[in-house]
Amino acid sequence: AQANPLAIFTGFAHHPLIWRLAIVVFLSNFAFQTLIANWNLFLQYQMGWGIKEIGLMLMLVGLLAAAAQGGLMAPLSRWLGDKRLLMLGLFLQAAEMFITGYATTFNVLLLATIVGALAIVVHPTYSSIASQTVGANEQGAVQGAVIGMESVTVVIAPLVSAWVFDYFTHNGWQSGGAVMYFGGVMALLAMLMLVWVKLPVR
Repeated sequence: AQANPLAIFTGFAHHPLIWRLAIVVFLSNFAFQTLIANWNLFLQYQMGWGIKEIGLMLMLVGLLAAAAQGGLMAPLSRWLGDKRLLMLGLFLQAAEMFITGYATTFNVLLLATIVGALAIVVHPTYSSIASQTVGANEQGAVQGAVIGMESVTVVIAPLVSAWVFDYFTHNGWQSGGAVMYFGGVMALLAMLMLVWVKLPVR
C-alpha cells in the first residue's frame, strides 16, 4: 500500500515542526544542488578553467570538507547547540554562493571554498534536529522523509538552475555568477524559515 513515490513523506504527517524543517531542508539542498550542478560550467565560463584546474579544485573541496566535518562538527555542536549551528551553516552556505558568484580570481574562489567547507555542518545538523523532534518509533520514517525531500531537489534544482545559468549567460546579461547568487538567495530563505519555525535549542 505504501509502494508509491510519495509514501516516504508520510514521516511528516503528524509533526508540523518537521514539515517546517522540511522547507529548510528543501531550500538549503536546492542551493547546494544549484552549486554542484553548475560548478563546472561556471568555472569554465567565469574563470576560463579546463578539466585539470577544475579537477584539482574539486580535490581541494573534498579535502577541506572532510577536515571540517571530521574536526569541527562535534565541538561546534557542543558549543552552539544544533539550532545555532544550523543557522551558522546556512549563513556560510549563502556566503559561499555569493562569494563564488563574484569570483574571477583563484584567491576569491579559494575563500569561497573554505567558507563552503565550514557549511558542511548543514546536513548532519538538520538530521540531528529532526531526530530529536520525534520518538524512537518514528526515527526511520522521519529520516527517510528528510532524505526524500533532499532527493526532490536533486531532480528539480539542476533543471531550474541550468535554465538560470543559460538565461544569464545569454540575452545580453553575460553573468555566470547569477546562478550562484540565485542559490545564495535559496540559502538565505532557508535561514529566514529557520528563524520563523522556532526550532528547539539544545
